[in-house]
Amino acid sequence: MNRWRIRYLQLRRLLTDRNVQLGLSVLMIGGGTTLGILLLFPQDAPSTITAMIVSATASFAGAYLSYTVAAQHLISTERERIDPPEEISDHYATRISLLEPTRLDATVEMPLPERLPVVVMETASNYEHQLNFDIVLTNDVYDFPESIQGFFEPYFSELRDRFETEGKFNSRKARIDRVDGTVFHIGETTYFRSFCTNFAPDLTFQKKGPTLREAFDQEFVMRDHLVSLSESPFSNHLGGGGLLITADGFAVLGLRAADVTVGERVVGNSFGGNFEYHNLQAGATLEDELLREATEEIEAVNESTVHEIVPLALIRRVDWLGKPDIHAIALTDELETHAQTHEEYYDGISVDLGIDPIDSVDELFEPETALTCVERIAAASERSTFDSSVNLLLILELWLRAADERI
Repeated sequence: MNRWRIRYLQLRRLLTDRNVQLGLSVLMIGGGTTLGILLLFPQDAPSTITAMIVSATASFAGAYLSYTVAAQHLISTERERIDPPEEISDHYATRISLLEPTRLDATVEMPLPERLPVVVMETASNYEHQLNFDIVLTNDVYDFPESIQGFFEPYFSELRDRFETEGKFNSRKARIDRVDGTVFHIGETTYFRSFCTNFAPDLTFQKKGPTLREAFDQEFVMRDHLVSLSESPFSNHLGGGGLLITADGFAVLGLRAADVTVGERVVGNSFGGNFEYHNLQAGATLEDELLREATEEIEAVNESTVHEIVPLALIRRVDWLGKPDIHAIALTDELETHAQTHEEYYDGISVDLGIDPIDSVDELFEPETALTCVERIAAASERSTFDSSVNLLLILELWLRAADERI
């Protein structure tokens, strides 16, 4: 997908924004009023009145358009809140063991980072293609610890303004309170609390103090490992996503928009998001939440079209202060369209894997098949001229490693 098409998609998306529509409406009304006065009273219309109308119209509309365009569509918002992945990886490289895409590097011809800002907690094993975790709801609700509360105290209004300026909405999310063996103890947090901690660790506030990452470095990394989720002072809501593969041999990649909370303007996985606490309360499984994300974000996908969702690993993102995510591969029926429908994406990218049909998910983990799929996906991402996301790179690496276990 070339950059001109992306610019077109950005413009089309921008014109759906209510603030932009309001600003353009004011311009049209003000311009129409001025033109009407000049046409009806060409000799009598005082120039000062028309000048005032033009000035007020331009000022009001300009304020709306500038706010919306600059704040939500043109500013690289994530990079102001989270340092680039390569900088984060370099920062922690000598302190903790990060995921190295060695298998991917040996397979594809594309520039790759030496490390990804990812710590793998658990991988699917025994060729069962599942993470064997049970869920226990704790009913605990995360609140900022006193140390976090004290750090944010001078900045709360700034954080709330930033949250609203970026067009975010608060909601209840599932949080891993702790992991005991094969049991997830799930509590509750909110998206705003995760935005403040996990998604704004490197934000520099107006008073120019230390960032959250700098201030809580000792509470994040202890000796040679990340602090456990049970001891973490951060919100750490649980999320996940993955790649979608169709039975007629296509992979669907997502081109992420510029105004998403994280992972902006990159080629990413097919779907991904946050696990909703109320769904887990109602009995949903981890796979159910991954399925929900897929059906919400890919137009032609519904519960009946998905054959199987294959979780690959539970990981923690170091750039997001240890937030946990589950990454997976989903196999679906042949789809009429590969279009993305969620507002977090500009569009979808279809990748012909050269394998038709794919009868079972087991075929995807045959070494030669996995190798072919990963090579074609990586090549498509490279052709897009946009960077590959951390999530896309890590899932390709995990896919190859899972296939290696078959040898």
